[in-house]
Amino acid sequence: MRTFEVINPSNRLMRYNWQQEDWPEFTFDLSVIEDKLHRYAEEVSFLSGRMTSFSDELRYDLIADNLATEALYNSQIEGVRFSVEELKSSILNNLYPEIKQRHVSDYRAENLGRLMAENRKTYDDALTSSSLFGWHELLLAHRNDIVGKGAWRTGDDPMQIVSGAYGQQKIHFEAPPSSVVPQEMKQWLAWFNTTSRVAYGHLFQSPLRAGIAHLWFESIHPFEDGNGRLGRIIAEKSLAQDLGLPLPFSLSYAIIQKQSAYYEALQTGSYRLDLTKWLSYFLDVCLLGLDLGRKTIDLTLSKARFYDRYEAELSPKELKAIGKMFAAGPKGFAGGMTTKKYANINKVSYATASRDLSQLASIGALVRQGAGRSTHYVLPVFEL
Repeated sequence: MRTFEVINPSNRLMRYNWQQEDWPEFTFDLSVIEDKLHRYAEEVSFLSGRMTSFSDELRYDLIADNLATEALYNSQIEGVRFSVEELKSSILNNLYPEIKQRHVSDYRAENLGRLMAENRKTYDDALTSSSLFGWHELLLAHRNDIVGKGAWRTGDDPMQIVSGAYGQQKIHFEAPPSSVVPQEMKQWLAWFNTTSRVAYGHLFQSPLRAGIAHLWFESIHPFEDGNGRLGRIIAEKSLAQDLGLPLPFSLSYAIIQKQSAYYEALQTGSYRLDLTKWLSYFLDVCLLGLDLGRKTIDLTLSKARFYDRYEAELSPKELKAIGKMFAAGPKGFAGGMTTKKYANINKVSYATASRDLSQLASIGALVRQGAGRSTHYVLPVFEL
């Protein structure tokens, strides 16, 4: 298969990529994306090296934060929302069972955290239909309306991606018939398992493999539901395999910053075998993810220094509020911590919330900003 053949872009289009004569012989113009590939290689090497210098405790926390962030935003892209704290607790329970187990009340978050942890532990293993079936079952265990959990889709009805009100729907894409899915996935799996870094030897090519794997998987659309979420998990697995380390950033967190561009790029890619535009977009996402990954590492270091300095002085309620602020991630706790938010988080009176926040500011654990009704509190900045 000439999946990585480099040619000049072609304007030849047919209705869908899988209907074209050369399917799935994807091509791209290397000259358009080569600079981005080199930037990715430099950035990911720097970030991975920085991560390996952490203590075990910090590295565990960062890995759990990255996986929880990925799980959170991977689902949010599809309109499914979870508590980041519940996801992180499930991930920690499954990654490090020797550490004190944390209670997880949301069954969906428990399963998704388990899926992310399993993918992290087995990122270097080959993908099989059985492993994909297991992921699918975990992802949709809570869905009683899905009949084909843990199996390729079946049936004669076309698998279509549509939008718009009933009677005015617009078809964005129609996947191959269910009858050909097993053969299509057999071919996809064979390609995926023979194109790792060991096979083609250049780290800077890894985003190409991940981008092609994702779009190709999405084009087959092998399951009744959950294809987008599984496709992004596969892309992360591919990047981690080629890096030889767990991925030091969240792909989905980067995607959701400009979510409409993601769907536009996928749709463009679904109509052609020349993937230059799709891969250029995918590399932009990876580079944005790396930038956000740097900020996540900085936040992890700040969090460690914060708790070293202040944890012994804070009450359980104060620690709970601070935890919510750190859980917001690199984007920050929107609007800062206010008296109202603190009162709602801890189920206390406004007077108690105001007193606690003033106390936190007095010892430097929070920084007061604004005045009057605009008063809010932010986390202190540490020298890194």
